[in-house]
Amino acid sequence: MKYLVKKMVDRKCKYTTHAELQRDTVTSLLLGYTLFIAFVIERLHHYLQKLITLRKSANTSQRGA
Repeated sequence: MKYLVKKMVDRKCKYTTHAELQRDTVTSLLLGYTLFIAFVIERLHHYLQKLITLRKSANTSQRGA
C-alpha cells in the first residue's frame, strides 16, 4: 500500500509517495554526513601538518642550543 504525502500545491513538491520522500531524505542525510566527515579529516590534516612543522622547528632549536 502506497502512502501519499500531502504537500501544498503552490510549492510544487515532487514527492508523491512515502518511498520517494524516504529515499531523498536518506540521500541528503548521507551527503551531510559525508561533508561533515570530509571537514573533520581536512581539519585533522591541517593540525597534523602544523604539529609536524612545530616539532621540526623545536627539534632544530634544541640542536642549535
